[in-house]
Amino acid sequence: MTTIHEIRQAVFDVSSSGEIVNYDRAGSEFLKQHFNIINIDGLTISTITQNRKILEAITNATTRKAPTATIINTPREEFRELRQINVIPLVENTARVILFLETKKDSLCKPHSRKLTNREHQVLDLVANGKRRGQIAFHLSVSLPTVDHHLSNIRKKLEARTTSEALATAVKLELVHH
Repeated sequence: MTTIHEIRQAVFDVSSSGEIVNYDRAGSEFLKQHFNIINIDGLTISTITQNRKILEAITNATTRKAPTATIINTPREEFRELRQINVIPLVENTARVILFLETKKDSLCKPHSRKLTNREHQVLDLVANGKRRGQIAFHLSVSLPTVDHHLSNIRKKLEARTTSEALATAVKLELVHH
């Protein structure tokens, strides 16, 4: 049995005033554990954090004329399981916050079940370099459905629900070539 460091995502949306307007189950669990959350008749009110970097990222994604995305690598002493925070403009005055959380789990899976093909490695490397599906298809001279098929296989082999989660797992397993 081996120990695998699994990366999972927690997501919530926050307004420019710091009000949490939407969240997934993992986001809800993380917020309840780490922040002062008040839920009154379905309206969630919270002071997200006093962390200057996170507050700046939310401000940059919600209140500027040209909102910008921010990636924050978090220090382990602040949040032990939190590896990275992505703050992305969603709609006017609202940002999506994606937390990448690391958990350890024991795995009985065999090493060969994780083996990626050469083409899957190429696709994963292009994803790691910020390429979108269409750009990957063009670069590899394949169709979009073929790229989608490779991404699906990568997610299955890395036991990930999303391509972002697969990429985070691949980074941890040192499968991404730079």
